[in-house]
This record gives sequence, structure tokens and C-alpha cells, in this order.
Amino acid sequence: MASITNFISNFNGGTRKNRFIVTATWPSDVVSRITTYHIQSATMPPSIIGTIAIPYRGREAYYAGDRQYAPWDIVILDDTGNKSLWHPFHQWHKLINKHYENTHSFSNDSFRSAKTNWIVEHLDLNGNPIKEIELVGCLPMSVTPISFNMNSNVYNSFGVRLSYDYFRG
Repeated sequence: MASITNFISNFNGGTRKNRFIVTATWPSDVVSRITTYHIQSATMPPSIIGTIAIPYRGREAYYAGDRQYAPWDIVILDDTGNKSLWHPFHQWHKLINKHYENTHSFSNDSFRSAKTNWIVEHLDLNGNPIKEIELVGCLPMSVTPISFNMNSNVYNSFGVRLSYDYFRG
């Protein structure tokens, strides 16, 4: 017979959506002394294996196809005072494709230096990692604007969409 006492004694507290940490690295050409900061929201990125349908006697047999990694969207809480994080992300963008010149800052064989690895950890109640993945070869695809509003009293935030080669974890 199920009871509230049995439920409470068997419930381990669950995991919380707000307990995570993201550790990011910057390319060497991006000037930023900020190594830790708050990300307001993120996800564990999806991984999708496509299927290949092979027709056989009027039916289809399905086989595993190529793996695809969807872009990773994060919202960054820009709470670092006068050391805004928005600017370093734009510096990183500029390394990949300059605003005015429409060129990049790398020779063809060193473009990989623009890519960095990011680690996403889901934490338990005591701050210990439950799950961890490493996003390998991250590049910022887009950086959203920061909205200003005289009637708002919350921190600025902005979004970043990152592409990555694959993840481990």
C-alpha cells in the first residue's frame, strides 16, 4: 500500500533546473579577464541521429544515418559590472569575420584557433556534478542585442547561439 511516508523515504530530492555551471574558454586573441560568469539559461544540447529508409518489398527498413548537432542557445546575465561580456563575444565574432573588411583574422590552416571547448555541468544539491558534457569546437554564430529600458530594474542579459563540432560526455 502506497503512503506519503513511503514516498518521502524513497524520494532523493530530485534534480533542479537551476543548478548548473558552464565553464567557457575564450580564443587567445579575445581580450577578456572574465573566466566565470552567470548564464541565466541553457540546455544540455540535443544530439540527433538521422535515419535512412531502405525500401524492401513494399515496406521500408530503417538504418542509422549521420549524427547532427543542433546549435546551442544560451542567455547570459551581464552582471559583471563595467567588464561587459557582450564586447568579448563581439571580439570573438570579429576574429571569424571582421565587420568592415569582411575577412577573418586567421590563415586557412589556423582557423581552429577560433574554436574553444565549453563544459556544461548539472549539479546536485551540494554542488557536485551529476552530468557533464564538453562541447568541442564552439563558435559563436550570433550574439543578440542588449535591450535598454529606463522602466526596468533587472540585470541586462543577451543571447548567444553557439555551433560546435561534437560533444563528449
